[in-house]
Amino acid sequence: MINQETRHQPGFGPGISVRLQDGQFWIFPVPVFRDGEATSVKSTRDKLASPVYEQLLEAMFEAEDHSALALAELALAIELLGWNYLLVAEEYRSLLCFSALDSAGSSFRAELHRLAQLHLVSHLDGSTKHLAARRKCFWGIPTPSIQRPQSQIANPAA
Repeated sequence: MINQETRHQPGFGPGISVRLQDGQFWIFPVPVFRDGEATSVKSTRDKLASPVYEQLLEAMFEAEDHSALALAELALAIELLGWNYLLVAEEYRSLLCFSALDSAGSSFRAELHRLAQLHLVSHLDGSTKHLAARRKCFWGIPTPSIQRPQSQIANPAA
């Protein structure tokens, strides 16, 4: 089992705690909302402006079916996990690959979708590029119904 404490990246940010394949809860960074604006600790805020992050959100936004969306969400999860933890490819695989028969996998996919939607909506809220798309439904989930889960934000430094 991976010892998370020894894998923290500098600038480890607050986020949503999600149970992965190893049974442990791992923290995925999320934008922190203050006065309706997406902000965060500096290291995470810098990453929110990175081209890779923008491209992953764009891939989610442009996904043409559920398979493409699931793949884009998984890619985002890998990126976000890397913001907080120093992991190698095999460790990502062992943490994120669930059996189709594993009920924990369904729960993980639902949490991953919610996390991805949170990032997408916060990006759209602050983006003039996608202003017209803000009010559209994304795969049947109206964006106004997506809640920013302040009660589930985990900050290990606190």
